[in-house]
Amino acid sequence: MRRKTKVFLALLGFLFFLRADDSRNHPVVATYCDGTQIEIYPYSVVTREDGTVFNDYEVQVTPLDNGGLRYAFEDWTDNDYNDLVIDLWVSGNGTGSPVAHVRYVSKDAGFNHKLHLVYGETDVFVIDADEATPGTVFDVPLPTVECPDFSIKVTPPQRSIYPGEETFYTVEVRSIGGFSDPVELSVEGLPQGATGQFEQNPITPTGETKLRIETSPTTPVGSYQLTVTGTSGELSHSYTVSLEIKECPDF
Repeated sequence: MRRKTKVFLALLGFLFFLRADDSRNHPVVATYCDGTQIEIYPYSVVTREDGTVFNDYEVQVTPLDNGGLRYAFEDWTDNDYNDLVIDLWVSGNGTGSPVAHVRYVSKDAGFNHKLHLVYGETDVFVIDADEATPGTVFDVPLPTVECPDFSIKVTPPQRSIYPGEETFYTVEVRSIGGFSDPVELSVEGLPQGATGQFEQNPITPTGETKLRIETSPTTPVGSYQLTVTGTSGELSHSYTVSLEIKECPDF
């Protein structure tokens, strides 16, 4: 009988070990465009009825469908793991500015819980569970990095010509963060009977080219918005300028 009791207690202790864990052992990971990562984990500052305070890391962790985790905190010895429940996930992975999101799910504790997030050397207070509304999502911006990218600019902002004439715009493609892949250019919004052609296409940042617009004698009079778009892989940026086709003077 004594041996069975020892086995039961050992099994009970093992099950408790599986249930109880430290939130620091289960971070949510944000990944940046340059491949670097940052780990994020929550903890709760608990204030007891007698005014004493301690940091609570004891949780049960459940995976979420969006790649995040649900943390259910335990602040007492009843092991119900529902004293404070929050969801934590990250959006913007693979970019230079991911964002952590905290959803306040529920609280079933007599003590006060103030939830914090930790990433790197930063500790951020997020919510006071006694004041927040269940279901509310709180956004926590994370550190940013500069991702390789490019920008596009077209000058001048407006040209005016008569039907049958031509004009030019200057297209500048600048490198950001060391970006050096070729950028394919296109133009949309040309009026009927008009064509657009780039002197150099694609173009490698940083560099510039000319956009030549030719019209025909039958090109309709009016004001047109021309959108020049640069595309390289999954990156795409656009810039819009105006083209006015004026009515020919009557001599």
